[in-house]
Amino acid sequence: MGAQWAAILRGDGIAANAPRLTRRMFALVPGRPRCKFCNAPYGGPLAIPFRALGYRQSNKTPHVCLRCLEWAPEGGAIVPVSILFADVRNYSDLTRSLSPSEVPALLNRFYDVASRVLLSHEGVLGQIAGDQVMGLFVPGLSGRDYTRKAVRAAADLLDAVGYRTPAGPWIQIGVGISTGEEFCGNVGGGGFKDFTAVGEVTNTAAGLTSRAVAGEVLVDAATHTAAPEFSFAGGDTVMLKGTGPPVETHRLALEAPIDSGEEPLAVLLRTPLFAGLPAKLAASLRPRIHRRTFAAGAYLAREGEPANSLFVIERGLVRVTRTSRQGKELVLRILTMGDTMGELGVLDAAGVRTASAIAVEPTSCVMLSKDDLHAAVRSTPELGIRLLASLVAYVRRKDEELADIAFLDTPGRIARKLLELADRHGAAVPGGVRIGIRVPQAELASMVGASRENVNRALGQLVTLGALTMDGGHITITDSDRLKSMC
Repeated sequence: MGAQWAAILRGDGIAANAPRLTRRMFALVPGRPRCKFCNAPYGGPLAIPFRALGYRQSNKTPHVCLRCLEWAPEGGAIVPVSILFADVRNYSDLTRSLSPSEVPALLNRFYDVASRVLLSHEGVLGQIAGDQVMGLFVPGLSGRDYTRKAVRAAADLLDAVGYRTPAGPWIQIGVGISTGEEFCGNVGGGGFKDFTAVGEVTNTAAGLTSRAVAGEVLVDAATHTAAPEFSFAGGDTVMLKGTGPPVETHRLALEAPIDSGEEPLAVLLRTPLFAGLPAKLAASLRPRIHRRTFAAGAYLAREGEPANSLFVIERGLVRVTRTSRQGKELVLRILTMGDTMGELGVLDAAGVRTASAIAVEPTSCVMLSKDDLHAAVRSTPELGIRLLASLVAYVRRKDEELADIAFLDTPGRIARKLLELADRHGAAVPGGVRIGIRVPQAELASMVGASRENVNRALGQLVTLGALTMDGGHITITDSDRLKSMC
């Protein structure tokens, strides 16, 4: 069956005379849609006997019938393929935070959405197990542009779970895609058989998926090369568990639907760092500044990447984090409109990002490249002095945070952080100051370097003392003096 499988999966034509004759005969029967293997019709008045004989849509893909897939003999062939994995993030946290009935309902919703997205792009459903979905894209089933369809499916899947909506995703997922040649076919034994792919491409796709953070699509070099119409940000070269040589990664750039009629230069000149630049310098920078938009959950920058530009946030909300080797996240800052980001990386001799930046909501930024910033500093010493002042403020803030960790207990650190958030993002309301951004307990815990349980306990005490109120992740400080006395 190897030659037949190869012909079918590579799209080289009909594998043998019998299948060719069958296809010609079935093509005479009216009805749509049809099986891409044998031409058997699924719809129309004459499709009933075909369905009775097993020529009905496979559960894995509507493009292939049950007889041609599930009922086909074991075997397969080594063919070109793009493998996509989509994996639910924080699955353990979901099982703890949701009721036993809510977890399967959420996962079933994800499976249903993922299946519809993959099938709409002519992918074949591979395994659906636990918190992961697999899609296979081969030329014979998905067309010659099978890799492009895999990347488009990944982007549409992020859209389908809400990453580019104001409300954000209803489930956190990461996606990985790898392209190459490996074995595809019906594999099984003991009465069980499944159409799947086995080999290095699948292992690489699984490794990329495990490395991708929530809201991210990571692809390998072969996928990046085969999908030139998509925008990718350069990642790094990594060793993936279970694979051979290092893998060059690329991150799919997904832009949020944010529109602004303001010129990017005007956004830059509103910031304290760039306000009052000489007119000649500002005019020279105008064509060099560009705007980028990011979906909620998308990465603006990733720790360890080359630092090629400085960001000014035009609108939206950005979380700046660092992650330990054990996967524990520390939230360094929450940035909003008018804040600048990336000064350290573009001025550091090493030229790498020291932290990751994730869009909490749809975010728009204007960007100035590292080379253009350096040229501006050389021509305008005043700009260099402002950058130096910005870095001094950064060092002072880090000194204060280090002192907080050394001298304050968990309630004290929480009180200090809430006062800081109120100062930056607060708005006066009757009875106090409401922090204008949502602060989940898990995120607050990562800001102050404490466990979620200790933060929950401390917040409960502050609510009992009348120092604050909480409403769906939003916090209102009702007694700032009480909080100040704790820090």
